[in-house]
Amino acid sequence: MKNLFFELNPTSKSAWVGLLLSSFLLTTSCKENTILPSDLVPLVDNINTFQQDTFTVITSTVYKDSLLTGGKLNNTNRAGDPDFAHMIGTISNDAVYGKTVGSSYIQVRPPAPSFSFSGTNQIIDSVILAINFLGSYGDTISAPNQFFSLYRTTDNLSKDSAYYESNDVTISSQQLLDAQQVNFNTLAKDSPVVNGVTLRPQLRFKLPVPFRDSILAQQNTNTFASYASFLDWLGGFFVLPDSTAGSTLGYFDTDNTSMYVYYRYTNNGSPDTTTAVFPFDATYCNRFNRITRNYSGKFCEPFIGNTIPQGDSIIFIESEPGMASLISFPHIGQFPNAVINKAELILTVISPITNYSDTVAYNIPNQIQMLYVDENGEDQVLEDYLLLGSQRVGGFRGFYELAGLQRIQYKFNISHTIQKAVTTQNSNFALKLSAVRGNFPARGRVMLRGSGSAVALEKPKLNIIFTKIQR
Repeated sequence: MKNLFFELNPTSKSAWVGLLLSSFLLTTSCKENTILPSDLVPLVDNINTFQQDTFTVITSTVYKDSLLTGGKLNNTNRAGDPDFAHMIGTISNDAVYGKTVGSSYIQVRPPAPSFSFSGTNQIIDSVILAINFLGSYGDTISAPNQFFSLYRTTDNLSKDSAYYESNDVTISSQQLLDAQQVNFNTLAKDSPVVNGVTLRPQLRFKLPVPFRDSILAQQNTNTFASYASFLDWLGGFFVLPDSTAGSTLGYFDTDNTSMYVYYRYTNNGSPDTTTAVFPFDATYCNRFNRITRNYSGKFCEPFIGNTIPQGDSIIFIESEPGMASLISFPHIGQFPNAVINKAELILTVISPITNYSDTVAYNIPNQIQMLYVDENGEDQVLEDYLLLGSQRVGGFRGFYELAGLQRIQYKFNISHTIQKAVTTQNSNFALKLSAVRGNFPARGRVMLRGSGSAVALEKPKLNIIFTKIQR
């Protein structure tokens, strides 16, 4: 099985954005310790400048949730973000990371305000809900077919409220509209032809006759009087995969979802045909992605939430929502006051890895992001990003030689954070690591050596180059 991400139309990935630090100047004041850019770090001479390797690092694995997947939160309009894809599908056979299931809530609006069907004597031939396919992650070669069910839900979820991966909707078997078999091995090449036009690969649901009849009946009510009244009547659609079997997650452009109503009518005594398009419109509609993880009975489960003193031997990191790593430095506050010229945190991917092919490259996140967890347990933006920028902080996947063997490591420059901890003698904080938050949720995971590992060479390390302050 190949575990990779196949993407038809790459979209921009969100990243940490900060101010680039132009320089830090070393001063003689003991109260104003500063950090030098890496290219100006003084050489270690063991007279004034020293290097401290393998500073005490303690690691553990926690679950990181609260991923905004729909609606609005402050200035973030997730439902209206055209780059944010919805993950729909199931991976049920992962012995290490357990089960992942993604489903999607989507609304559509009428073609126009005060909409009415053209002509007279209308007959609806078919109603199709179409959702463009972007790509898949997981087994894209031999994956078993999955079954996606489409429900109508009367829940009219406001576009102005925040919705997270843990939110849910109300559905019942009576609200089932259609079910489609999805073959992720061929979906990327399955481009439907409609009225002679070849469309992008799509997930297409055919809505049943009772639903078709109910739409037509609404023209004799106030349902089409406004977009709001239509949404009060319809609620929304909910796409739910079969969670019992699957080895692939699909990513869909739900921002471009459309419901097509194909119908016949009489125009001035002559028959005619046309199509009414009911699109998703972020100005009036909402959408959100429900994502669940289940680690029960899987290899990772015993590691989640452990608080053993030496830390766990393995730490797990997933794209949100999912597992993240907590890293603490219990003795950093006891470090002698000094100017921290460089502080590099190094984490090593579990080895040996059978190969370093593209399969591994796609499976392991290209970059890991870091948050600062304060003494109250609250997540904060790491100040190093604001001062140095994400490129300088790092956290990128790289290949390094370790004891003559090639290993994958992630390296972070956290000089500012360590400088602040040393200056204030603060050991009561932690760093939280997860895959970089992007527009394809739940994609990417990696296992790293933890502080409790017996493989000493691959344990997490904090290497510090510092200059003693002369009093």
